[in-house]
Amino acid sequence: MEKLKAIWNSKSLRKKILYTTAIIVLYRLLAQISIPGVNLASLQAIFESNQFLNYFSVLTGGSAENFSIVLMGLGPYINASIIMQLLAVVVPKLEELKKEGQS
Repeated sequence: MEKLKAIWNSKSLRKKILYTTAIIVLYRLLAQISIPGVNLASLQAIFESNQFLNYFSVLTGGSAENFSIVLMGLGPYINASIIMQLLAVVVPKLEELKKEGQS
């Protein structure tokens, strides 16, 4: 118990522990948010019928069964930004919007 108290009294270790805990909580929250437009009932039926997919769902912490934001990762966002950059060269209206910036 004394070692745990000494670890908690150390400012740098306490900061690292709290940061790691916050990241784990954030990950678990994002794993529960499903992607809009997905039929979760049929997706869960598929996972229940296939043993390999059921095992994959266990490994991902259930985010595969929910088809969550965490499961999708950054791939769709990166692909969409690349496509929009390429379209801005071809479509004049998108090029104007790009030059305007956030305004």
